[in-house]
Amino acid sequence: MKIANQRSIFAWILLVCLGSSFIFRVFSSNPEQSKGTVALRGRAVPERKLAGAKCGCDSCTDQVLNTLADGHSCGSRIDWAIGNMGLSESEACGLIGGEEYPSKCGGCNPSSCPAPSSHCNCNRCTDAVWNTIADGHSCGDRISWLEQTDVATLLSLGIADGPFDQASACRAVSEQFPGTCTCDCSSTPVEAPPASPPTPMLTGEPIDNTMCGCSSCTDQVLNSVAEGHTCRNRIEWIKANQGLSEADSCQIVADEFPSICGKCDVDRCGSSPPPPAPVSNIGSIKAMSYNTEYSGYADGRLPDFASKIREVDPDVVGIQECQDANALASASGYDVVRQTGPQNYIFYKPGRLQVLESGFMSIPRDNYSERTITWGKFRVVSGDGIGNEFWFFNTHLPHRHNEASDPNTHARIGRLLVAKRAELNAANTPTIVVGDCNPFASDGAPEGSFESNLASGGIPKVYQARGNTGGHAGLDKIFASAGHWTASNAADRGTGRSDHPAIFVDLLTKDA
Repeated sequence: MKIANQRSIFAWILLVCLGSSFIFRVFSSNPEQSKGTVALRGRAVPERKLAGAKCGCDSCTDQVLNTLADGHSCGSRIDWAIGNMGLSESEACGLIGGEEYPSKCGGCNPSSCPAPSSHCNCNRCTDAVWNTIADGHSCGDRISWLEQTDVATLLSLGIADGPFDQASACRAVSEQFPGTCTCDCSSTPVEAPPASPPTPMLTGEPIDNTMCGCSSCTDQVLNSVAEGHTCRNRIEWIKANQGLSEADSCQIVADEFPSICGKCDVDRCGSSPPPPAPVSNIGSIKAMSYNTEYSGYADGRLPDFASKIREVDPDVVGIQECQDANALASASGYDVVRQTGPQNYIFYKPGRLQVLESGFMSIPRDNYSERTITWGKFRVVSGDGIGNEFWFFNTHLPHRHNEASDPNTHARIGRLLVAKRAELNAANTPTIVVGDCNPFASDGAPEGSFESNLASGGIPKVYQARGNTGGHAGLDKIFASAGHWTASNAADRGTGRSDHPAIFVDLLTKDA
């Protein structure tokens, strides 16, 4: 480096004194100055973000980004260098992964990592993006479906922009899910949440009440990297760009990344369930299952779905193929159970029930979508049966292809659910299971069906859709644990413009 004036000398001294952990990049404050003249300035540089995978590297995984290097994660150091040193993402990744911490952060060094493979003739559309779930289906599945679907079918679903070639399908899905399905290089990528410097030191101690108000929302959690950005950055970005309160922002991020940022959920963080109310034993629960047909809401069907839920008036409902859980829950007057992943949402009456626990697990997928089982544990807090507790599971079983090509897949999923119930210490607690079961996928399976394996595990079927008020027959089912419930008033209740009927059953708790 040439030292051309006193200000440059001062910059050089700062560099030497501060050491390699906080290297500053220096730029000329005036492009007309001579070559050797530099000034200490954190000037922004254009094209700060690389497309697709973090640092443009498939090898720059969440595991690498979460690796601690001298007290701070690789991801936090890269984000800090971008936000505070005026570096592009490529420069920041090269600095942290190639120069400072190659043994720990080297997977994020653009000069040594293999270039990520891409789709849609767009380097932003990496394999990671292609397989990212957007409201229940991967970006790639959505694009492929648009390409392969004929105009008549598209029009019947309210999609008037077809037919789609690869470019237009990539563009349509990217526009529908900006920032998630980045598969259109003809448009400007959506800005990711801006970086902020990591806290001076990661600790396991509770932070003050200025961030999420959660004792479990520690610096370590806030600095954890979730798909390229820290939980803290994501929360602050939502507050700044979507106008939401801190509590709502924390809840959204915790729900989107429950395994990484979940401890910052203001509704549940670090708290124990409240003590049970006095138990009255006898009481009923109206349970509902409703597949709202994955075809978009452009034709204005969401209010019809919400109206159908209000008409049935369940205490708890399992939803399949929902594309906007918050909008549908709000329109129907229900709350969404948090931390259940990106599909198979569970809605409940907040004045009637209280959520005690929740979660989800992956099951074998098919060609259409990732598949999960979701669950929630509830306590009755008003009306009949106050104090009673029960578990509610919701699923949408796969068709017979992809990971689910074995005809015994449904049987194994049934056994997985029974095992999960036991793992949750719920085997002796009243349990309800609902879902779109696609039973044809297990026809002739030597290990039986989802239904038969649930029954063997103590959760027999109490109702299945008849199709007598419209929609498919035989796909949607409700199960209830033996010895805990007496089923009555089960029925189909119309479709609400879905291709499936809404089904429900009244379940009366038995005497203890």
